[in-house]
Amino acid sequence: MAGVASECANNEDKDRISALPDGILTHILSLLPTKDAVMTSLLSRRWRSAWTCVTNVELDDSKVSNFEMFAERVMSVHHARINKFTLRCNDWHSSQLIYQWISTAVMSNVAELDISLLTFEMINLPDCVYTCESLEVLKLSGWFALEVPDSKVVSLKRLKFLSFSWLQIKDDSYMTLLLSGCPVIEEIHIYKSMWEGLSTFSVCSPSLKRLSVDIEGRQVAPKHCTFVLDVPNLKYLALINDGMALSENNFEEQASSIVSARLQVGNWVSPVPVIVKLLNHISITINDLWISYSTLEPIGRANDYTQLAAFNNLEYLKLEVESFAASHYWSVVHHLLQLSRNLKLLVLTAKGFASFAEWHQPDDVAECLSSNLVTLKVQGIDGEDGVMELIEYYLRNAMVLNQVYISSRVLPEVGNDQIQERLSAFAWGSSTCQLTIS
Repeated sequence: MAGVASECANNEDKDRISALPDGILTHILSLLPTKDAVMTSLLSRRWRSAWTCVTNVELDDSKVSNFEMFAERVMSVHHARINKFTLRCNDWHSSQLIYQWISTAVMSNVAELDISLLTFEMINLPDCVYTCESLEVLKLSGWFALEVPDSKVVSLKRLKFLSFSWLQIKDDSYMTLLLSGCPVIEEIHIYKSMWEGLSTFSVCSPSLKRLSVDIEGRQVAPKHCTFVLDVPNLKYLALINDGMALSENNFEEQASSIVSARLQVGNWVSPVPVIVKLLNHISITINDLWISYSTLEPIGRANDYTQLAAFNNLEYLKLEVESFAASHYWSVVHHLLQLSRNLKLLVLTAKGFASFAEWHQPDDVAECLSSNLVTLKVQGIDGEDGVMELIEYYLRNAMVLNQVYISSRVLPEVGNDQIQERLSAFAWGSSTCQLTIS
């Protein structure tokens, strides 16, 4: 028995990880941060060069001292295909070195580039990025200049996901030229990029399914820049857009395929009729819709809500309420509910110290309340009379309601217990409804 126990102890002492096949060992190292993978070279001769075959390379100057020396060593010694290349620079580094590291990753048939730079100079992407036919995901954040060299040399045949933040776009045609070389692109995220001097910003792609554009803030986009869409197969659209005019042509030339949308398109540069056209354009297919206060309020102010089309497929609706919401805003909300007969979930979110004081009980009841609404969420309330009257109206008239969620922003003199006591005293249309207050 003693001999068996000794043999078992010896087996447990063996370095089983080092005995793994090269492919498995490389896969394990690829799951580690590159800094840690490199440090395994100190373990033994078996580990000395194992890290040079990792498929994921991460260079982050916040995690490594002597960063440029470390990055140079990694990129010069690494000799396998790079699946994902991540570069994070929070300090200034030579643009020539950054250019070189990105180019090396591209030459290694990279599938995903994730680059985030905090620099004091504009950096052009290496031309080889625009012809990287292995590239599937491209994420850029920082002072990059989008300068497409020539439409003939853009060839990103596998690119499906594109995201960029704070990118400088210098010409109206660059985005169009870029997307012309992306035949299978499916998702694009654009966040606060800089396009001073542009007259038109176009997103044209027959393959695109998801588009998120967040250009909130007037300092980012020029006042007279027009946003043009040609995306016939789009399923999801997010427009956080207070700085660019929507083109009327977006909503006249093609049928909508959008089933989910988030819209914050105030009338600072886009007139109310164009916003109404946008809502009508998506009304036939939309199932899930989030609308900001700044989108609906101008429609009510212009008394144009009677021009809205029916939203017969809409099941999920989220609306924002901001400070001093006027009565004309609530008129639009009620009219929207009337047009959404199949609505199942309604979310009202109070932003900041939103006021419901101007809400008045409608003369009629929307069809969705009496027949389809099963979930109501009211978020960020403080127990004021206006919001309590609004909730009472919904509770009394929503005949098939199952769940009510109240998220309160409690004032010292109004506690959750008091809110619950008041709601419990209301006459509820549904006998099976459950109330949750947080």
